[in-house]
Amino acid sequence: MTYQELFCQSPKYNRLLRLSVPLVLASLGLVFMQFTDAIFLSWYSPTAIAAAGIAGMLNWLLVSPIVGTVSYTGTITANNLGADLDNKTGSMIWQGVYLALIGGLITFLLSFASDFFFSLTGHSPDLQVFETQYLRILLAGSVLNFIACAISGFFIGRGDNTRLMVAQLSGQVANVVLDYVMIFGKFGFPEMGVAGAALATVLSNLFTIAFLTYWFFKRDNRKRFITCDWHPNILPIRQLLRFGLPNGLQWAVSAFLWSLFFAAVGRIGTVELAATSIAFRLNGLASVPVAAVSRALGTLVGKSHGELNHKDAVAYMGHGTVVCQVWMTLVAVTYVVLPEYYFELFKSDSNSGAFTELMACGVTLLRFVALYCLADSINIALCAGLQAVGDTKWIFKGVSIVTFLVIIGIMFADYYKCGLMVIWSLITFFIMALPPLWFFRIRSGAWKSIRVATES
Repeated sequence: MTYQELFCQSPKYNRLLRLSVPLVLASLGLVFMQFTDAIFLSWYSPTAIAAAGIAGMLNWLLVSPIVGTVSYTGTITANNLGADLDNKTGSMIWQGVYLALIGGLITFLLSFASDFFFSLTGHSPDLQVFETQYLRILLAGSVLNFIACAISGFFIGRGDNTRLMVAQLSGQVANVVLDYVMIFGKFGFPEMGVAGAALATVLSNLFTIAFLTYWFFKRDNRKRFITCDWHPNILPIRQLLRFGLPNGLQWAVSAFLWSLFFAAVGRIGTVELAATSIAFRLNGLASVPVAAVSRALGTLVGKSHGELNHKDAVAYMGHGTVVCQVWMTLVAVTYVVLPEYYFELFKSDSNSGAFTELMACGVTLLRFVALYCLADSINIALCAGLQAVGDTKWIFKGVSIVTFLVIIGIMFADYYKCGLMVIWSLITFFIMALPPLWFFRIRSGAWKSIRVATES
């Protein structure tokens, strides 16, 4: 392909941005929700924000295989539309919901082992109490998140992102309100701290599900996409597991690395863990909007792949990478120029004593974030493109190899107490080592023979 075809087609930018704008707005709502959650918890206590950081990572480690699997309904929907298999869409979403219910049962049972998980970390007793509360509630209520992910695939796979935005924003607004009420005990609710933050996250999914379900069963959708085809069907389930499970396992491998990273930082000290947790949340300002663009990119690549139009599929990957890189660069500049401003948002009377030390540590960590987020924009865009064409097994294998090497490095650094900067350097290396893998795979063309949409 020529440079012009790969990066300079205005219609492709227009199509990509038109689909991306609602998703970016919803993602900015998610960032605001997470940011507000972090601020409320930092106001509550430094221990609370540190606990939520590592418990949130461990929760993602445990739920990511299921989220990655049921979320693949969107990719299959896009491929089906490209292959003119609209009538298969409703049944696929239902099978995703059934897998979500099974996954919810698994995570509910795992919630009873929350205290055991944190007993292995070596964290202080006070920190473990908060970590256990946060994780137990998130795991017990994960089924609602799984269901929302499965139904969301119906909308994002068809490019119906405005309705998806409204549904997600409703849940995010509910989360912010419930956070304030439940963390601090307002309007007659008891003061629940980190437990309140977790419960608010779980309950807010109900608002998203309500909107999505209403639109899913609209008359036009029932007629064209057979959304009332609720019967269990082994073939769509096998299709979801074939492509979605490697996708979820790849997310789990990355989540394991990040959980190990947070656990290693937590053993260095609470201030270091709190600074890392805040820096990681600030990274959401860059990565979440880019992830939204990548979802729109996946829709367009998946539809092109379903049409067997591989040239357009690659072109959308190129154009999506440019959009993601522009956004990441702008945010990285602010991390370098205004790091103190970001951390000042987390200052309150309850943490003022340790805040000077926390900011000094956090400003340095934001330099790492500014460096690796430039490579991460490439990872997010190109990985989304390969996932959209069904190349999830190869992605899983490639990420697993690089992750294994970095895990060995983190364990070595943790054992020999090499310090915070060495551990952060290793995680930065992990992110920056992945882009060459995606370039190699796309150029090989091996993904072109994969068929996500099938008549059976």
